[in-house]
Amino acid sequence: MTLQVVEGRKSEYPDTGCELSPTCLDCTQPVCRYDLPAVSARQPRNEARDKELVRLKATHTANALAKRFNLSRRQVFRILSS
Repeated sequence: MTLQVVEGRKSEYPDTGCELSPTCLDCTQPVCRYDLPAVSARQPRNEARDKELVRLKATHTANALAKRFNLSRRQVFRILSS
């Protein structure tokens, strides 16, 4: 356990670090890897789906697109507006 004093308060936590550094307190990275937004594995799939939705919007209704891609009508409108 590591004892850390922040703003006059003491707290104990296991400083296990990450794959970049063995301990958080000795890390040389400017930004913690846990503070970075996680990249979803779905993102590339969703990008392809979104491009296909945009391509089909001229010939299909929102209801048809929602049914085809298993989305709600609201999701279809959000994707098409972005």
